[in-house]
Parts: sequence; C-alpha cells; structure tokens
Amino acid sequence: MAKQPLYPHRPASSGKPGKPRVGGGIAMFQVAEEGKKWAKRKLEWVWVRLGDQGDYEKFDSPWDAGHEVGEFLSQNETHPYIKGFLSLGVEIDPTFLGLNYVSLYWGDSGAQRPRELNDAEKQQFRDGYSMAFID
Repeated sequence: MAKQPLYPHRPASSGKPGKPRVGGGIAMFQVAEEGKKWAKRKLEWVWVRLGDQGDYEKFDSPWDAGHEVGEFLSQNETHPYIKGFLSLGVEIDPTFLGLNYVSLYWGDSGAQRPRELNDAEKQQFRDGYSMAFID
C-alpha cells in the first residue's frame, strides 16, 4: 500500500531549503511572511496610563490609544486639548499636566522596555484623539 502524503492538497516542494513551494505555494509563502511581520510587530503594544492614579492599558496602535483617551476625556464638559508630547507621555490640558501627565509609549507585554513614539505615531495618536470628539 502506498504511503499517503500528510497534506495531499499542498503542491510539491521545490526541494531547495528556504524557497517557497511551487505554484500556489508562493501565495502560502507570502502569507507566512506577512504573518511573521505581524508577529514581530505584536512584540510591542502602545501603553497608556492616565495620570498617577490610573492603571496601564495596552493598545494595538497609537490611533486606538488616542481614540480611547479621547473617549474617556470627552465625557467631561470641557474639551481638553493636547498641550505637548513628552519623551514617554503626553500632556493634556487642563487635567493631565506636569508630573500628572498621560503615560504613552511602546512597550513589551509587561509594559517594560519603553520606547518613545516617533513623529508619525504621535500624529496617529492626535488623529485618534480628535476623532473621539467628532464621533
């Protein structure tokens, strides 16, 4: 009796290590590469803590973090505005200023190994924050 292949629907290998499979396997290789990129990105999250009293919350993107902060602050009657960015945070006037700023940075799953947001990521945070007041 002939041995059945484990995955009969997959095309045959090209026989060369590190090369994609022949035919439809190229698409599989591309999907696998995209998956690796996603897994690498997910080693970091955007961490946010409102002032000194809040708990740290993690987000997938600066936009998501900004939108959530905006949603929380939009419940107040005043329209708080982003005064400026610090190395690992943001000041939002009138509530979160000075040492009571909003922590905002990239970090690992335990909120460690902090990394500052770059200019494009800060803009994404601003965009998400502003959108919360429009919704």
